[in-house]
Amino acid sequence: MRPTLALLLLALLAAVACDGPSTSEGASVEASRAPAPSPTTDRPDPTSPGSEPPSSAADPSLFAYDPTVPLSPRVARSRDTRHARLDHLTFASVDGQRVPALFSRPLDAREPAACILLGHGLRGDKESFRLWDLLAQAGFSSLAIDARAHGERRDRVTLERLATEPRVLERLLRETVVDMRRAIDYLATRPECDPARTGYLGASMGGFLGTMLAGVDERVQAPVLLVSGADWPTMLGSTEAQLFLRGATPDDIRDAGAVLDPIDPKHWAGLISPRPVLMIAGDADLAVPPAAARALHEAAQEPKTIVWYEGGHALPSGAETERIFGRIALWLVEHLGG
Repeated sequence: MRPTLALLLLALLAAVACDGPSTSEGASVEASRAPAPSPTTDRPDPTSPGSEPPSSAADPSLFAYDPTVPLSPRVARSRDTRHARLDHLTFASVDGQRVPALFSRPLDAREPAACILLGHGLRGDKESFRLWDLLAQAGFSSLAIDARAHGERRDRVTLERLATEPRVLERLLRETVVDMRRAIDYLATRPECDPARTGYLGASMGGFLGTMLAGVDERVQAPVLLVSGADWPTMLGSTEAQLFLRGATPDDIRDAGAVLDPIDPKHWAGLISPRPVLMIAGDADLAVPPAAARALHEAAQEPKTIVWYEGGHALPSGAETERIFGRIALWLVEHLGG
């Protein structure tokens, strides 16, 4: 393992901070066990959706596409950083849209290596994960795309409609998963990438997308899902979601959950197995509450690992941070190599 690898994930602090403020200065990390519930926190519920057997509701046709449509990639510009070459490019999706993307590769790359697809959070963009040099030093290439209505594809009207029209959110997420499948197609054309070692790292909305992507597309190996969850009614009822949804009523949440149910991560997490999945969750997250994180973990099948930290939706800072990111780094090395 290259000596820089254990440090490469430290930059994720800034990457996920855009999804919400940190509520903790320290962190304690515990693998494969949820925090002990207290009278004021969510308790595990054996009847919750996340505790049910693997879902049979996953419909792969939701993310079906024609892989023979030409990608027609266009590199707009390239630039070198200290350790990486960055290509700003676009490629064709399957509905006439072009997908803005950022591909990075080590300057000293000599043979095909593992590549990591990156998924940003709500209102983020392809540059939210500024990991190019650190990933390159570890021997990884990476590809990040702008989700629908984000980044170079920003659509203010669509983003505003997300708060009141669940069908708009459903379409945005579903079509972005298809764009991500096209992104994997693109990675397969890059001589720097080994198609058998395609990883995924996504935070918040990027974790929802990654669960669906890995569930429907077996090319994704060892996904890492940060501050993500399952069960839309639980997530839509969270404190921060209520602020975003402008005081939606319980009936509104129920109706929205029904619209979003086909793309609920709980239906897709179980399909990732036998590939391993790593989840990182905060025990005081107000955007993706602990109950939603547990639902995602319970919906997934072995091999699976969940790591809890003390804090909110933004990953914590402090002395224990390296333990969290060191765990992720070791995970990437173990399952993808570097």
